[in-house]
Amino acid sequence: AEGPSRRVYRLTESGLNALHSAITQRLENPNPNSGDFQLALAFLPILTPEETKQALSRNKTRLEQSLARVQSRLEAQSPLPPHVVTLFEYSLHRMQAELAWLNDYLDHRKKNDHG
Repeated sequence: AEGPSRRVYRLTESGLNALHSAITQRLENPNPNSGDFQLALAFLPILTPEETKQALSRNKTRLEQSLARVQSRLEAQSPLPPHVVTLFEYSLHRMQAELAWLNDYLDHRKKNDHG
């Protein structure tokens, strides 16, 4: 009754589908250092538990493949200058940490879904 009238915005079905797709994409294939992955995690309630599991499982597979590829490149190109080895090791440790988190999250979900 008092003050200016308010506008209420709602997502259209098309907008909700676009949001859904964007969240899934960011969970599957996050862009490092962009914040996309964290943003997708903040919107997990938009997805079903199964959609979340599938997207993160695809992320895990992609990450495992990338990790193996970087490890094989490092081994194939040895000996390398120390600063180049440092760059490879940084990438490997970062991917291993992401993979550990994904495994922990998926294991936790599995236990909670069946427990």
